[in-house]
Amino acid sequence: MAAVQMIFGIGYVFLLNLQSVFAALVVLDIMIPLWGMMIELPADVRHMIAVVSGLALALNTAVCLAMRLKWFYYSCRYVYLLVRHMYRIYGLQLLLEDTWKRIRFPDVLRVFWLTRVTAQALILVYVVRAVRRESGDAADGSSDAQGYLFSWDVFWDLTSNLIISGCDSTLTVLGMSAVISSMAHYLGLSILAFIGSTEEEDKRLGFVAPVLFFILALQTGLSSLDPEERLVCHCRIYEPCIFADTGYLQ
Repeated sequence: MAAVQMIFGIGYVFLLNLQSVFAALVVLDIMIPLWGMMIELPADVRHMIAVVSGLALALNTAVCLAMRLKWFYYSCRYVYLLVRHMYRIYGLQLLLEDTWKRIRFPDVLRVFWLTRVTAQALILVYVVRAVRRESGDAADGSSDAQGYLFSWDVFWDLTSNLIISGCDSTLTVLGMSAVISSMAHYLGLSILAFIGSTEEEDKRLGFVAPVLFFILALQTGLSSLDPEERLVCHCRIYEPCIFADTGYLQ
């Protein structure tokens, strides 16, 4: 908890670009409620310290934003004029394509989804190992190494849970589509290298698969289904994607 609050404090300081003295005071203000919990102050005192610390941080944020209000206005005006100029010259499609490439939206979605799935996988593995340790399934002595191994049924349950939780909202479906895009792209490149094709038109497999997957996920309402139905529907969505990619490669 202390490390997390310290990270947030340092991020807050760098975000607002505070001076050294104010930066130290901000970090101190963020850490004071945690210190109150460590020395076991009364509950009322801890609540008061947390409220005062939050108000001080909110006041500092408001003051910093007020001091940068003029800069914020001119920055927004500059961005608006630039976007309007590009829209008049190049049109909406090129403007959206340029914005998509500049903010690297697929990479952001891909990192978000992989980070989320990795965290969930670590939590599930920890829970399974804790349950097995408590139930005595993992043997002692020379068979301790078996406690770190999972049976096929347990591994399938973990994978199913990760797949189900990996498409429980529209945002996670977008992230999964970005991951599928990378997988389909490199799979297509390996197939094209095997057959010896060098055409640029044949390298769009990474675009066909995720778009088709996302459209089918929206049509079937994948994120709003029950967990069991979501897993079945998720597997069915892959079938037309595989058929479409196979036909595209042919």
